[in-house]
Amino acid sequence: MNCILLKKLDVGRWPDRITGYATGVTPEPTGVKFTLDAIEELIGPEDTFVALPQGVMLNYLSKRENPSGFLNFLPSEVEMFGEEKMLQRLKSSSPRFILLVHTDSSDDGFRFFGQDYGFGIYSWIQSEYTPVRKIGAMPFREPEKFGILILKRNEPAGLSAHNP
Repeated sequence: MNCILLKKLDVGRWPDRITGYATGVTPEPTGVKFTLDAIEELIGPEDTFVALPQGVMLNYLSKRENPSGFLNFLPSEVEMFGEEKMLQRLKSSSPRFILLVHTDSSDDGFRFFGQDYGFGIYSWIQSEYTPVRKIGAMPFREPEKFGILILKRNEPAGLSAHNP
């Protein structure tokens, strides 16, 4: 059977729309589609987010800025740039949202972000951000199950948290 005929799921909007397989591939395009829908619902057009350890395509497809200056937070980038430098850039750029994107980086020598590498960055995220939406499985738990967790930066004391 022609593989093109199996591609039936549109992800994103024209002219940047891509068409993927509806099921049976990892990550499933349905997870990406649901994530883009959640971004539209939760993250304002002026808001910024960083997808970790990878997922900058979500920034592109949603037309939202990644203010960190880093495309990925995979083991090779953490080793190349240094975790402390990456963490300082995250802190100074202060993205309003963080997306934790399930990635098994075993090929890079370490399986899961926050468990096998990137401890300082992951710890900072946990202390500064609160989960607001989970799409699919919880990231970094089960190797074969894809998921994304959207987290929002905690509001400083005294500020209203009426906006998503």
